[in-house]
Formats: sequence, C-alpha cells, structure tokens
Amino acid sequence: MGSVLRSTTCHYCNRPAETEDHIVPRCDLPKPMSRLPYWFREMDVVPACRKCNNDKGPMKSDCDCRQCIGAWAVAVKHYLPAGYTPRGYIKLQRARSKVG
Repeated sequence: MGSVLRSTTCHYCNRPAETEDHIVPRCDLPKPMSRLPYWFREMDVVPACRKCNNDKGPMKSDCDCRQCIGAWAVAVKHYLPAGYTPRGYIKLQRARSKVG
C-alpha cells in the first residue's frame, strides 16, 4: 500500500485492507496521474480489502463519508470532462460504522 494510507482496515467494510482503492476510478482521471496535485492523489486513495476493491472496479461506491464526497466533488469540478457520469454505482457499505 502507498504511504498516503493511514489505516490497515478496509474503508468500505472494516475487514483487513490488502490494497488501496481510488475513490474516483483511475481510468477516468487525466493521464499521467503524476500531473494531478499530490493533495488530490492523497485524498483519492483509501485502504481496501481485495473483495471491495475488485467489486468496485471502475464504479462509484455508495460511501458517503467526507473523504469520498470531497474526492468526487474536486474531481468533477477540476479533472473529469464536462458531462461526466459515473459508470455505475455499487453498494459496498457492509457493516461499516459511518465515521467521517
């Protein structure tokens, strides 16, 4: 996992995290991602278990925490093309306590 992660628990379900997930799918962000500001790249990554990361894929999760809402708001305003719509939504909030 990258150095920006502050937890070893999956952001979506609280199981042990083995990977990191981009809140806004990498495939939709401008390339190369290194051109995106570090603060956005840090905001856009959360720890995830393999199941949640694989299940989410290029879709938008149902997570309504400040970090997810913020990452999407910034991406839509600055980095995604006009008229962008997510490829779909997926419910991942399995047994997760709603913490900030």
